[in-house]
This record gives sequence, structure tokens and C-alpha cells, in this order.
Amino acid sequence: MPRREAESPQRHAPAKVYVKREEHRFTTITGDVFAAPADRGLAHCVALDFGMSAGIAVDFKRRFGPVIPSDRARARVGTCLHMVGPVVRGEQPRELFYLVSKRASAGAPTYGSLETALRDMVVKAEQRGVARIAMPRIGCGLD
Repeated sequence: MPRREAESPQRHAPAKVYVKREEHRFTTITGDVFAAPADRGLAHCVALDFGMSAGIAVDFKRRFGPVIPSDRARARVGTCLHMVGPVVRGEQPRELFYLVSKRASAGAPTYGSLETALRDMVVKAEQRGVARIAMPRIGCGLD
């Protein structure tokens, strides 16, 4: 049977993808990733240089500050860095996952680097008891 390509929503429509730990199920929901319920971790792609000067990375940096996780020195393309964000408007702190998908901000990720970073994110989320993660669409823009 031929494989059908999924129809994509509007090019600039934000999307959230929830990862359910037990089944590793992905669900695409159109909306603002920052409006996800407070119990969701948040994830997005970054470059190894952590420039974070374009796209949704700018919003992450503005809301949660610059990336200075304790394991940044060990970061490499295809890994995921975890940090706990600051308390925003009295809510509980967010679990933040930074998928290192490319070497430089001006570069482009590969499917391999995206896949290995996502796998690393799932492992780290399971270790921290994070059952659901909201993230923008990846692999189709600046990441």
C-alpha cells in the first residue's frame, strides 16, 4: 500500500506534541506551546552554540532566561539538555528540554540528530517523572 504524506496545518501555526510516557504516543494539537498545562514539560530545538536568537527560541529565552544547565559542557549534537525553569506567575516551575539538533545556529539539523535528541529527551523525561511534554513543530523551520 502506498504511503500517504500527512497533510500539514498552516505553515506558521504553532503546535504542541504531547509525549505519553507509557506508550510514547505523539499527538499534534494546534495552539500556543506556552499555554500548555503547567504539568507539561516544554521542549524545543537549539544549536550547540546556544545562540537562541530566532524563532521560538527567543520566546524560551525571554520567559526562562539563558541556557546554563549544569551539563552544558557535555552537550553535543543529538543530545537533550534538561533544566528546571524559574517560577512564572506563581505556577510550578517547568521542566525544560533543549534538543541540541545542530552545531551552529545558522546550520540545519539532520533527521538523525533530531531522532537521537528526541530519544535522549524521552530517557531524561522518564528519569524525572515527566509524563507529558509540549513542544513546537520541529524539523520544518529554523531548527
